[in-house]
Amino acid sequence: MDIGLTLFDIDGLEPLRIICQQFKVNITIFGGLVRRLVALQGKQPNLFDLVRFTSDIDLVHDGPPKITEPIMLAILKNVPFAECFRWQIRSTEENRQFWGAMRSNGIIPANLMSLSTKGLRDRWEGAKDIDTRRYRYIRNGFYDTSPLYRAGRDLEVFSALLYYRVILEAGMSLQEMQIQPGIRDARQVITESCATTETILRLQRNEYLRTRLTYLLHSIRAAEVNFQKSSLYDQIPPLQIIFDYLDRWDPQLGKRMRSIIEGEPFLPQDISAQVVSAHLAGDAFRLQSLDDSVSASSRSWAVGAEARIIWQSLEETFLHESKVELARGQVVLMASPEYQIQQGISSSSQFGAYGAQEFVHFGVTLRFGQADSIREYDSGSLACVLTLIAREGKQNTAMAIISPPCACEVVQNSLSESVGVFVRVNCWGLLESAWDVALKNVPNLQSLALRAFVLGYSGFDYD
Repeated sequence: MDIGLTLFDIDGLEPLRIICQQFKVNITIFGGLVRRLVALQGKQPNLFDLVRFTSDIDLVHDGPPKITEPIMLAILKNVPFAECFRWQIRSTEENRQFWGAMRSNGIIPANLMSLSTKGLRDRWEGAKDIDTRRYRYIRNGFYDTSPLYRAGRDLEVFSALLYYRVILEAGMSLQEMQIQPGIRDARQVITESCATTETILRLQRNEYLRTRLTYLLHSIRAAEVNFQKSSLYDQIPPLQIIFDYLDRWDPQLGKRMRSIIEGEPFLPQDISAQVVSAHLAGDAFRLQSLDDSVSASSRSWAVGAEARIIWQSLEETFLHESKVELARGQVVLMASPEYQIQQGISSSSQFGAYGAQEFVHFGVTLRFGQADSIREYDSGSLACVLTLIAREGKQNTAMAIISPPCACEVVQNSLSESVGVFVRVNCWGLLESAWDVALKNVPNLQSLALRAFVLGYSGFDYD
């Protein structure tokens, strides 16, 4: 299939033409962005349409490694709203290990297309899979030679889970999903991976692998909003095999991974939420949910009138003195629970002299009556603000509010009467330095929390 596009034709990436000329390089994009572009053929999508929730923009340039950082800085400076996206850029040399792994990894043709300054490259005819809605997954008998696997940075089961995410995002019915040509191989990979202790031993010894599994499961759960009323266990039966395996050998790890898919038991039935933040060390992530000692209502997202009450309480205690107010026609739609901010540096969020680009992702699926308050809004009419709350004892002793670069997406599913709201926020180095800054103002600081508000613009005043 010839979509007749180059990298420069994507709305928002036009400045890459000048950047390529400046550095005398060609740039190629890989992965999910290209797959989504091909799936939207005939339309004019922009970057916000093509980069979903926790997805990155994966780029490779053919210049020397020393210009990787200058190219990234040029992108942040010249590409509109570049700060709203997480960019992963490598030189051909820096990407060599990953290309070597592609030759021995499980094959997902729809995810192996690339788009460069010269056009689309589709060796495996992945566009045909998308066009016919028949997605292949081909198990690779040479997986054990993968350089990433040998370096402790990959497991064969990950490619099978990625395949399930690809077909989830295609928005198929349960019946369509069950007859996909790659289902047999994907299930076989998962079943055999869970029939040996090698998988659990690698997971237990390697925090990087546990983190990758965490992020993969989050992305699978986020794709659930595309489906009908069936659960993810109906859509992906091998998930139960994975969780039973983890429960047998490491119950704590199994509980953590299972909770990503099943959600927290305290949430109301018509609200399903997830938060994805930067990995710090071990099994710690930047944002931590409140524990069971806090009331259930304090641990769930507030929607509609409940969210506005929370905002109004902030106005009365803090925002009024700070002269912070909503723009005309802007309303508070949702409010997150408080998430505890953990101290530490995330190595994956560092980018040379430019400092940290640390992202936080919120995904909330609303069903039935809760969804009605969001249906009238589209992705372009939403924004997100964050409040940071420093506590000394049980009292709020200091607060701050920021409006960071963000990308909001509204996904509506009429079949399941649900609406998904997905928010990606670039916190830069704010969360990394939050504790140091707060301690200067609150010497006896005991806790530091973050609360997110999703705002909607209706074009008229809310009464």
